[in-house]
Amino acid sequence: MFKNLTIIYTFRILSFLPLIICSATRLYSQDTGFPENWGRWKTRILLTAENLGPNALPVPEIRNGSIFEKAFFELSGCGHKSSVDKTINPFFKLSLPFAEGKVAVEVWSAFAEYFEADTSSLTERKAWNKNSSGYSGGDIYFATLIQVLKDHHFLPDILVSINLKTASGNNLESLRHTDSPGYHFDLSMGKSFKLGENYTLKPFGLFGLYVYQTHQVMALQNDALLWGGGVVLSGSVFELNTSIGGYHGYFNQGDRPIVARLSTQIHFNNSLSGVVGIQQGIHDFDYTSFNLGVYYRFLSFKPK
Repeated sequence: MFKNLTIIYTFRILSFLPLIICSATRLYSQDTGFPENWGRWKTRILLTAENLGPNALPVPEIRNGSIFEKAFFELSGCGHKSSVDKTINPFFKLSLPFAEGKVAVEVWSAFAEYFEADTSSLTERKAWNKNSSGYSGGDIYFATLIQVLKDHHFLPDILVSINLKTASGNNLESLRHTDSPGYHFDLSMGKSFKLGENYTLKPFGLFGLYVYQTHQVMALQNDALLWGGGVVLSGSVFELNTSIGGYHGYFNQGDRPIVARLSTQIHFNNSLSGVVGIQQGIHDFDYTSFNLGVYYRFLSFKPK
């Protein structure tokens, strides 16, 4: 009799075992914040400039109020370093003005990158893939620029830009790119002042809206105010550009980056220039970045 009761209770316990395992797994998932599949896992990753790689959600170019009068192609090599991440990548940009320089279209991308990241930092930032090094493809950007006003005798140059970020960047699993689209609109203004016969000084400012999609169920996109300003000093053989800018997201979880930039172009001739630049993260962007490249102007659209 006791033997039969033992067998019966054993079967009853075994029948509840799958339920116990399932409940324990669910409890583990809820307590630790580690979902059991990639689809749920990526909803926990913060898509912010501070939490991702340097090319994921960068502060956009702080434009100076005018379209450049020539079509140009830029090709650079870039390096980014923080306390937990090292990244190198090529960068290209193509700009094509038309309609006598009143409109331009642009495309640019840090189209590939190699990274080395600290493993403990990847764990803290909820990376799915804990590989500390590897390669990633980059996002491609497209822009339309509209010159509202230029070369007025007392009003500043005014430029409107409409910019689209594709979701071509990959490797969100290692926190490299967002795997989501975005866009930003901005209006920039600047006014040139002659300094003698050979130099021009142009202070400028910018404000706009920066928006990108997230994977969070309760906040499917981040809307940020975009701002910036700076000054350009131009001479016959060089151009020096310094600026500061950022955007102010509403998460307040690393989505309010501010960066300072300094770049120079050395003109070798009317078509070819060398480009050197440095960018320093000030807030929510723990990277120091350098770039070195060439800048080729190949067609003028300046009105006669």
